[in-house]
Amino acid sequence: MNKIILTMVSLAFICSSSIASAGFTGPTTVEKVTVSQAKDMKDDTHVILQGYIETSLGDEDYLFKDDTGSITVEIDKDVWHGLDITPKDKIEIQGKIDTHFYKPTEIDVKRVLLAK
Repeated sequence: MNKIILTMVSLAFICSSSIASAGFTGPTTVEKVTVSQAKDMKDDTHVILQGYIETSLGDEDYLFKDDTGSITVEIDKDVWHGLDITPKDKIEIQGKIDTHFYKPTEIDVKRVLLAK
């Protein structure tokens, strides 16, 4: 009986582990852009940028920069996935453009990776 329960628990763990890591790896239609280009794009456009986080602006906002300029990015706590980033670490952020009537354009970040 114990062996059957152990086997069932093991199978459930294996199935849930493979489901959790499943996903598509391959080409994407999302284009890599610069900060300068991102500032002129339409709301909700999906983008990828490479650069550096200069500083924390408080809460979940950060100042992100590349060679063309700086932009505020919002990175929710659950997006970090345990990464410890410093201003010297080149990163890639994936997210969407967030335009406002009352403040400058921002990036709502959905994924943070160390740049290759």
